[in-house]
Amino acid sequence: MNESIDISKSTLESIYKTEEDPVIIIVFSFSIIFIVFLITIYYLILIDLGTSKVDWEKNRCIPKYMFVSGFIQKEENKGIFGSTYLNFKQCVKKFA
Repeated sequence: MNESIDISKSTLESIYKTEEDPVIIIVFSFSIIFIVFLITIYYLILIDLGTSKVDWEKNRCIPKYMFVSGFIQKEENKGIFGSTYLNFKQCVKKFA
Protein backbone atom coordinates (compact mmCIF):
# COMPACT_ATOMS: atom_id res chain seq x y z
CA MET A 1 0.00 0.00 0.00
CA ASN A 2 2.74 2.48 0.94
CA GLU A 3 4.60 1.54 -2.21
CA SER A 4 1.72 2.66 -4.49
CA ILE A 5 1.35 5.90 -2.55
CA ASP A 6 5.08 6.57 -2.94
CA ILE A 7 4.88 5.94 -6.68
CA SER A 8 1.94 8.30 -7.18
CA LYS A 9 3.53 10.89 -4.93
CA SER A 10 6.77 10.77 -6.87
CA THR A 11 4.83 10.96 -10.15
CA LEU A 12 2.99 14.08 -8.99
CA GLU A 13 6.20 15.66 -7.78
CA SER A 14 7.87 15.00 -11.12
CA ILE A 15 4.97 16.59 -12.98
CA TYR A 16 5.10 19.76 -10.91
CA LYS A 17 8.89 20.02 -11.02
CA THR A 18 9.26 19.93 -14.79
CA GLU A 19 11.60 22.42 -16.38
CA GLU A 20 9.08 23.29 -19.11
CA ASP A 21 8.49 26.92 -19.90
CA PRO A 22 5.09 27.95 -18.49
CA VAL A 23 4.40 30.01 -21.62
CA ILE A 24 4.49 26.84 -23.76
CA ILE A 25 2.00 25.16 -21.45
CA ILE A 26 -0.32 28.18 -21.57
CA VAL A 27 -0.13 28.43 -25.38
CA PHE A 28 -0.76 24.70 -25.74
CA SER A 29 -3.75 24.88 -23.38
CA PHE A 30 -5.17 27.90 -25.20
CA SER A 31 -4.73 26.13 -28.54
CA ILE A 32 -6.66 23.07 -27.35
CA ILE A 33 -9.47 25.25 -25.96
CA PHE A 34 -9.60 27.28 -29.19
CA ILE A 35 -9.80 24.13 -31.36
CA VAL A 36 -12.62 22.73 -29.23
CA PHE A 37 -14.41 26.10 -29.50
CA LEU A 38 -14.11 26.11 -33.30
CA ILE A 39 -15.40 22.55 -33.61
CA THR A 40 -18.35 23.39 -31.36
CA ILE A 41 -19.23 26.50 -33.39
CA TYR A 42 -18.94 24.52 -36.64
CA TYR A 43 -21.41 21.89 -35.45
CA LEU A 44 -23.82 24.51 -34.07
CA ILE A 45 -23.87 26.19 -37.49
CA LEU A 46 -24.42 22.86 -39.23
CA ILE A 47 -27.34 22.04 -36.93
CA ASP A 48 -28.88 25.49 -37.42
CA LEU A 49 -28.57 25.34 -41.21
CA GLY A 50 -29.97 21.80 -41.22
CA THR A 51 -33.08 22.83 -39.31
CA SER A 52 -33.64 25.76 -41.69
CA LYS A 53 -34.01 23.32 -44.60
CA VAL A 54 -37.00 21.65 -42.96
CA ASP A 55 -39.37 24.55 -43.65
CA TRP A 56 -37.47 26.47 -46.30
CA GLU A 57 -40.41 28.45 -47.67
CA LYS A 58 -41.04 29.90 -44.21
CA ASN A 59 -37.36 30.50 -43.38
CA ARG A 60 -36.04 31.80 -46.72
CA CYS A 61 -36.62 35.50 -45.95
CA ILE A 62 -35.34 35.46 -42.37
CA PRO A 63 -32.27 37.77 -42.45
CA LYS A 64 -29.90 35.27 -40.84
CA TYR A 65 -30.61 32.79 -43.68
CA MET A 66 -31.17 35.24 -46.53
CA PHE A 67 -27.50 36.01 -47.18
CA VAL A 68 -26.39 32.35 -47.05
CA SER A 69 -29.42 30.87 -48.80
CA GLY A 70 -27.33 29.57 -51.69
CA PHE A 71 -25.51 27.27 -49.29
CA ILE A 72 -28.78 26.04 -47.77
CA GLN A 73 -30.98 25.58 -50.84
CA LYS A 74 -29.30 25.79 -54.24
CA GLU A 75 -31.58 26.53 -57.20
CA GLU A 76 -31.35 24.37 -60.32
CA ASN A 77 -28.85 25.62 -62.93
CA LYS A 78 -27.63 28.30 -60.51
CA GLY A 79 -24.52 28.45 -58.39
CA ILE A 80 -24.34 29.33 -54.74
CA PHE A 81 -24.11 33.07 -55.37
CA GLY A 82 -26.75 33.02 -58.10
CA SER A 83 -29.16 31.20 -55.77
CA THR A 84 -28.46 33.69 -53.00
CA TYR A 85 -29.05 36.62 -55.36
CA LEU A 86 -32.30 35.12 -56.65
CA ASN A 87 -33.55 34.47 -53.12
CA PHE A 88 -32.60 37.99 -52.05
CA LYS A 89 -34.49 39.47 -55.02
CA GLN A 90 -37.58 37.37 -54.20
CA CYS A 91 -37.54 38.40 -50.54
CA VAL A 92 -37.09 42.10 -51.35
CA LYS A 93 -39.93 41.92 -53.88
CA LYS A 94 -42.12 40.15 -51.31
CA PHE A 95 -41.65 42.87 -48.68
CA ALA A 96 -41.42 45.90 -50.99
